[in-house]
Amino acid sequence: MEEKIVGFPFNGNFFTVFSTQWKIFVPFFHSMETFWRDFPFNGKGSARTEVRGCCNRKGGGRFRRGAPLCLAIQSHCLIPSAVLWWYGMKEVCCFTHHRSEDVEPMKIKREYTWVWAGFILLALLVFREVLLPGNALFTTDDNLGDLMARKQQLPWGWWRGWNDSALLGFASPLFLNGTNLLLWLFPATTFNNWINAFDLVVGSGFLFLFLRRRGLNGWAAGLGSLAAYWLASNFTLTYAGHIGKFGVLLWVPIYLCLVDEAAKRRSLAWSLLAGAALGAMFLEQADVAFFFALALGPYALLAWFRNQGRDWLGGVKWIAPLLVMTLMISAHPLLSGYQTAVEDVAAVQSEDTQAQWEFITQWSWPPGETLDFIAPGYFGWRSNDPTGFYVGKMGRSAGWEEAGQGFANFKLENQYLGAIPLTFALLAAFLAVRFRVDAKARLDVWFWTIVMALALVLSFGKYFPLYRLFYQLPIVSSIRNPNKFLQLFQLALGICAAYGFQFYWDKAKATGQRSLTVAGALPVLAPVAVVGLGLLLWGIGTLSARETLIHYFLDTWGPLTAQMGWNHEWAVALADNRIWSLLHGGIMALMAALFLYVLATQDRWSPRLSHSAAAVLLGLVVFDVFFLARHYVTTFQPGSMRDNEVIRILQSAPDQRVALTTRAGFYNEWLSIQFPYHGVASIEVAQMPRMPQRYQTYLQRVGGHSVRHWQLGAVQYVLGPAQVWAEISNHPEFRRRFNLVYAYNVERGTGRVLPATEDRPGEHVVIEHTGPRQRYALVPRWREVGDEEALTRLVAADFEPLREVLIASGQDLSALPELSGTENGGRVDRRERRPGYVRLRVAAEQPSILRMADKFDPHWQAELNGNPVPLWRMDYIAKGLYVPSGMHEVVLTYRPPQFTFWLQLVGMLLAAVVGGYLAFKRFQCRHAGGDQHVD
Repeated sequence: MEEKIVGFPFNGNFFTVFSTQWKIFVPFFHSMETFWRDFPFNGKGSARTEVRGCCNRKGGGRFRRGAPLCLAIQSHCLIPSAVLWWYGMKEVCCFTHHRSEDVEPMKIKREYTWVWAGFILLALLVFREVLLPGNALFTTDDNLGDLMARKQQLPWGWWRGWNDSALLGFASPLFLNGTNLLLWLFPATTFNNWINAFDLVVGSGFLFLFLRRRGLNGWAAGLGSLAAYWLASNFTLTYAGHIGKFGVLLWVPIYLCLVDEAAKRRSLAWSLLAGAALGAMFLEQADVAFFFALALGPYALLAWFRNQGRDWLGGVKWIAPLLVMTLMISAHPLLSGYQTAVEDVAAVQSEDTQAQWEFITQWSWPPGETLDFIAPGYFGWRSNDPTGFYVGKMGRSAGWEEAGQGFANFKLENQYLGAIPLTFALLAAFLAVRFRVDAKARLDVWFWTIVMALALVLSFGKYFPLYRLFYQLPIVSSIRNPNKFLQLFQLALGICAAYGFQFYWDKAKATGQRSLTVAGALPVLAPVAVVGLGLLLWGIGTLSARETLIHYFLDTWGPLTAQMGWNHEWAVALADNRIWSLLHGGIMALMAALFLYVLATQDRWSPRLSHSAAAVLLGLVVFDVFFLARHYVTTFQPGSMRDNEVIRILQSAPDQRVALTTRAGFYNEWLSIQFPYHGVASIEVAQMPRMPQRYQTYLQRVGGHSVRHWQLGAVQYVLGPAQVWAEISNHPEFRRRFNLVYAYNVERGTGRVLPATEDRPGEHVVIEHTGPRQRYALVPRWREVGDEEALTRLVAADFEPLREVLIASGQDLSALPELSGTENGGRVDRRERRPGYVRLRVAAEQPSILRMADKFDPHWQAELNGNPVPLWRMDYIAKGLYVPSGMHEVVLTYRPPQFTFWLQLVGMLLAAVVGGYLAFKRFQCRHAGGDQHVD
């Protein structure tokens, strides 16, 4: 499709007078069809006259209601357009000259329909196991239990983000974004099974649309979309969960399409929508969105320059609303994320700069493991996987080699991209320099090549010396894990691969002296073939040294894997994976070289062979998708999460918490999935990489004194192996504080809970803690102490928990009278509790402190009988308030600052209004027989 602007002046007054009733001219202009058909221009074919709408100032295809009437003529020949004058301002209408080989709009629509259907079919096949009855997608983070707990917080969690299911509770903002909205609307199991597939389909579909709109053919756009979304970490993170990253990836191509449209039209409305899409990325996961924004922000400037040239003043006016809209929508997650993930995080706020650096850069991508890009599973598939134990260095704790403390490594995804996408991504820049290509396409290639290179070296983190300079920038020093740059790297690589394919395809299809020959393709074809042969020979050589490799793995990693109960078989599996990964990579590289050869010699073959070869090439990439899916799309039987006797016991005390004496075996799964799924609160936490400073100190000083820790944290039930009860029974002091409630066994494989019998005594037990451990207790005495003294007294043998509270000094205690009670007197009933809200009925026999075994936070507010009262931090981490004797109603509400949340709602409402306006104008123009280009 090419655009020509040809015009000659008319007096615009006549058109201006009737511009508000322009529809009456439709019959008149259609009656002129014969004139336009016979107009003598270089071309053949019939012309068609249409009223397109109203032209904008300086052209560009925009339309404004009330502007002078624009007459649009479509023809196979070049047709003159009118240059109208209105109030002394030149108005230019842009017309399209359709070449005979142009694709009809209906064919384009059909193409997009088939593409969307293809991605949906791919998702159904890749995630086919979840279609089987009783199966659910397994993920480590954002798992089904976590999603159920999050769903129970909606919709209140959007403005009162508080999670009290782990430890003593913590701020947990749930942003009003597309992901959480879908979670609220759909059952948790359905959402768990399909949210990753949904994000991948929508993201890859819009990236295909973006690449096609940039002028690339369907084969190139398909290759780019598959490489960017269905390979490497952007796909294999399915196993890890991380649905926030998938949400970011969904919005990226939507932003790219919108910002291109906005720059092309010089449109305020489209600019606002592009800003909304960029802001929506921050709503999903702010740190990953920030890394993407480092590239997507400059891309907006590129899009403007590509479409409008050096009109920088106009660019500032155009990009300003985009930035404003982005800030309106992203301010809430940025501020809330800073408060919960930076401001009070022990490791981030540590005064030890080296410790902070090691915490932030722990998950850096080792440069030596880039072989994983073309050899899938060479370093193993993932940590704790006996069929492919990860033996690389990503996630390794600093000093692990010397002290053996922390993580030896930890990785749940794979970075395999395949030789085919990688070949064409590297070809893009080479061909853009070597051959004459469109200037705009060259500009795009250089931009995304730079993004790809910078993202890769920044993903190296601590292994890249210059990362320390990048680390000094604002915000960056608080974003953990440089390997998150790999998501941006993969997206840029996918776009570059599409351009590389297109450049090579165009050169091979060209005719004349500029056409590609085998000799001309040799600088491209030969290195790919050499790499393929090299990997094959390497794989064959490794096969011959298989036994040596097995012994190497046993000597290097054997002591670590022995703790997991693995035997010789895991080393055999790892050696075989390494061999086949090299062979796989070599075959794929040779197939890429074969395609390059076929396309360079396509004039010797059938004309359809090049298209068939392209289809085979994309089929190989799809094969790699299924190859990765075997390891990273796994399912489990959620039927094992059905209610059992243990769960029923734990749920019988909704105001109390549960403690575990071990994390081994199924206990970790129960803590991560079962407990949150069934709403069982635990004083343990499955994982908290960014531990708040106060929690870290409290657990270090008090957590080791288990009984005191349980007592202060309102623990009623303790779960563990049967040996725990044997130890308690032999300890007179503990024996009177605990009762055996239930002995049971857990069936291996199914996870079913079976009661103990005489033939099979229970291997696991539920023990009840009978000592004082109320979650809401009336305490008769208080004392003001400093934090250090409080931590010391809390674990002292003579300290009586729930008989006296230690109120932190430095607070305004003027409203708190002296208390001298000796016995607890009264009753507390919990009437209502939901995320960020608690309502209690208190019957106090004497003035007391109402102590709550929940974490203190300055954003909690309390009311006593409808009147605001102060909350105090006590027992170092808990909270409480003073209540006089008598009957009272106490209401506690978590109310963090809401300004940014309402600002986000205003931004989202504005985006909805703008989107509705553009949709209405488009419908109006279509209904009137006009163009779809509306502003």
